[in-house]
Amino acid sequence: MKKLTALLLCFLLLCTCSVTAFAAEPEAEKTNTVISVTVPDSHKITVTAENAKVFYEGVSGDSFTVERFSTPRLLIRAESGKVIKSVMLNDVDVTAELHGGYLDLDAVYEDKEITVTTEDEPVAPKDTYTVKGKVTLNGQPLSEVDLELRSTLKTTKTDKNGNFVFADVEPGEHSLTALRDGEVIGYLSFELKKDNKADVSLLEDGTYTVSIDQNGAGVELHLVLNEEAGTLAPTEIGTIEKADPNSPQTVDNTNLSWWWLLLILGATCIVVLETYRRKKKVK
Repeated sequence: MKKLTALLLCFLLLCTCSVTAFAAEPEAEKTNTVISVTVPDSHKITVTAENAKVFYEGVSGDSFTVERFSTPRLLIRAESGKVIKSVMLNDVDVTAELHGGYLDLDAVYEDKEITVTTEDEPVAPKDTYTVKGKVTLNGQPLSEVDLELRSTLKTTKTDKNGNFVFADVEPGEHSLTALRDGEVIGYLSFELKKDNKADVSLLEDGTYTVSIDQNGAGVELHLVLNEEAGTLAPTEIGTIEKADPNSPQTVDNTNLSWWWLLLILGATCIVVLETYRRKKKVK
């Protein structure tokens, strides 16, 4: 009887207790789960520009492909008669970060979108001046390079000695672009204004102030090209003197009396020869 009671108690205990069981995974069915992410090696910079052009490595375009984590340098240039109003980078205003027309981006790790807006350049005074000079590279004249002066577009080409001339340039904001085979190799952003003397100074935003002697007819600049930075830097400045209206003009100073003397001598010779010929014929 005692044995039967003990068996019943054990049975009831087994029915009321739970046991956690683990099933071992067969060795052949074991797998490793791998999570991977593909990282692009380049990113796209999309450009939306109103009356302006954006250049990367000397070439303008509506989009550029740059290497991931690179720090591209973009040149932003307004078209003739316009000035840059704002530059937005992924909806962030970066206008204040323009330095001499260039925008240096931080390391790029995503696609970027640049939006450039412009406005009309303020009306300039009627006075105009001559801007001329020489462009050098590594101390040597830079010949046969195309130069574009804006606001109002003016173009010229340096001669064999690197010299150039622009006439009728109005005071105000300007840019000077040097191009070789259509690619930008140098850029200068400057303001031309009248002052007590000819002078040039570099501002914090990378633009230059070129002052014209108010008694002069223009300025003469020595521009140094830095191809690596893509800049033109004025290192020397001089004044182009105005012509003196009271100075004697270039005229033909030949004494007209000599012409009359030669004419009389010629006529006399003809008369003498004709008289001699007639006398000889009569004889």
